[in-house]
Amino acid sequence: MNPNSPTQASSPPPVCPSRASSDADVSAGAGGLRKPCACCGKNQRVSYTSYCPACQRRKRRESRRKNPESCRRRRREHYRKNRIRINKRRNSYALRWQKAHPAKYLNYWLKSHARATTLKQQKALVGTIAAVAGKAGRLVWPDTCDACGNTSRRLHKHHEDYSRPLWLTTLCPRCHSAIRHLEFVLKRAAEEALPPNREIKSPYMIVAEREEEQQRKSILQSALKKLSYRQRQIILVYFGLWGQQPQTLKELGRCFRITKERVRQVEARGLARLRVLLKAKGMTREQVA
Repeated sequence: MNPNSPTQASSPPPVCPSRASSDADVSAGAGGLRKPCACCGKNQRVSYTSYCPACQRRKRRESRRKNPESCRRRRREHYRKNRIRINKRRNSYALRWQKAHPAKYLNYWLKSHARATTLKQQKALVGTIAAVAGKAGRLVWPDTCDACGNTSRRLHKHHEDYSRPLWLTTLCPRCHSAIRHLEFVLKRAAEEALPPNREIKSPYMIVAEREEEQQRKSILQSALKKLSYRQRQIILVYFGLWGQQPQTLKELGRCFRITKERVRQVEARGLARLRVLLKAKGMTREQVA
């Protein structure tokens, strides 16, 4: 161009096609370009498939309905390739939701338990329900065993009835193993032929009765120690307590070299004093009798 020539109107510089498209995207807003959809014809934001999001969802539903097996195969292939990322995202979302809504999470497991039809399915769910109920504040775990009252570092949560997941007892390892053994014995007894009038007690009741019997035995031993030697031996042998062979008043008279009437008097006097001692220990009249 000659510098001495008169000035001419300058033409605009050429624009790069990619820059022009980006400027158009900016002018169109954050949603990008809006073009007519190839399916519905509406002027909406479309993707590289030329379909709007609503049409894409409808076509995916139709594809799943027409070819369910191929859709499942594609899903399995996608999960196999990206299972670590998918599981991590699912677990993080599930943990956040559980912490934010503990009561709803507990209701979800209770509904799952209500849908269970077999004992095996109910037994597989009660442990999770108990843990979730503890976090939600529906259950409070005591520090002592419900059967023996002893404290233990490790306490087991025992379900007596799996159809009621929130009804459970806290047991120490010794009581829990005893109840499990009794459950096994009762299950075998139920499978065999049982008399129609035989009553089958629950394992918790059996353990409670054994603990009560052991407590009564210890109280009786401490009360017998306060009697005289002859009174204690006559009572033990006459009633056949603790595995001893019971004897008559005549046989006891020969053993102690006294008459039968004197043995009866010693026995009556010892029983009267024993009743007083047992009542002082807190035992009722039926237990003393």
